[in-house]
Amino acid sequence: MKKFDFLETEYHLEKKYLGFTGKGSFTYSGKIKSFSSVVKVNPDWKDCFITIQAQKDSEEIALIDLLKRNEVLKETNITIDDNSSFTISYKIPFFASSNKKRFDEIIETTISILKKNFYNPNIILTEEKEEFSNFENFNYKEKFKNLDEIKIEYNNREENIFLGILGVIGVSLLSMIAHIICDIVDGEYTFVLYVLLASVSCYTYKQLAGKISKKSPIFIFIILIISLFITTVLSFIFSFYYFYRESGVLLSEAFQEVPPIIISDPEVRELFINNILICAGALTISFIITFYRIFKEEMEYLKFKKIRK
Repeated sequence: MKKFDFLETEYHLEKKYLGFTGKGSFTYSGKIKSFSSVVKVNPDWKDCFITIQAQKDSEEIALIDLLKRNEVLKETNITIDDNSSFTISYKIPFFASSNKKRFDEIIETTISILKKNFYNPNIILTEEKEEFSNFENFNYKEKFKNLDEIKIEYNNREENIFLGILGVIGVSLLSMIAHIICDIVDGEYTFVLYVLLASVSCYTYKQLAGKISKKSPIFIFIILIISLFITTVLSFIFSFYYFYRESGVLLSEAFQEVPPIIISDPEVRELFINNILICAGALTISFIITFYRIFKEEMEYLKFKKIRK
């Protein structure tokens, strides 16, 4: 995530692991002001987790109480992992600059509390094993998988195409209802729905199918185009019924009369085609951008593997 590039450039932490809860998540590790630290980031969670190692022989006041007393840390969640580490989590601000400011505040406050109360960095590690980045002595072996394990697990995972398609159809049905309502109220900006539809459908398929393949975009795009065509026809039918219902036109009559009008009337046909093209254009652009982002997240581990080599 670009919002956390400063962890590498300013804090000199190393971006090491991908996929501690799924694709698109990152782990940064190293030492912050001599304290061994791990920063875990997942865009889907919208949360940042900062784990720090610190020790003290005897505590007059519990560390969690010292931390929670501070105003800066009051809106964070703090958990004590074991006798030598604790984790602070916070919601990631929308803007990158705000995120850096929030991270800096939390780190400065936390490290200051640790030093004022004579907490020391964890010095159990021997000199030969002090390289914190491999997580050998930080109790993360069960929490993190290395890149080879992630790759094997991902390749062995089956794509649940049926469940993914059902999810896309469900999202499309909701979009149909929204399109019809918007078309009756104000049909000028219905194309915005298809920008959202493409994005939500891609992420829904990814979550329900479990993974994506070369066939995935074909399935999704075909369903979305069919959905767009059916929805546009239905929106014409319901708009016709809405405007002529006071004249005694029944909904069943609108279903019978509107499709032939779309085919035979040049003006209506042109309007129908224009609506299809505008919405299809918005849907296609959004679909390409969204699917590219998802594909990039899925393949990110290859980039990390090349860097390690």
